[in-house]
Amino acid sequence: MKPLIDLYTRWGVLTRAESEAIHARDWAALSEYQSEKQSLRDEITRLQEVAASKPRQAGPDAMAANKLKPLLEQLIRMESDNASLLATQKQLLAEQQSALRHASRTLHQVHQAYAAGRSEVWNSYS
Repeated sequence: MKPLIDLYTRWGVLTRAESEAIHARDWAALSEYQSEKQSLRDEITRLQEVAASKPRQAGPDAMAANKLKPLLEQLIRMESDNASLLATQKQLLAEQQSALRHASRTLHQVHQAYAAGRSEVWNSYS
């Protein structure tokens, strides 16, 4: 059970790092952390499958399970907070993108209005 707790502890470290990356809008770092968490997820699954195939022991496993529950509850809260933070950042970026599109259209219209006053002159030298 100890290796499982260590993996979940590492998951928490990565989740905190994800939160910092979201705040900093460092999407490359966020992607790295998520890739690391995918590797952890695979390792956790493997350990859980191994543990499920072994007979249960009452002593140390029960104590480790008592440590694991609050850790998992904390991880769930952190993941939920990160999801909310990411949704907020996504909304802000969508609003910024919309404002930039509007500014681009306005600039194009201004350009068209001033450029329309000039007629092109074709010169022929034949």
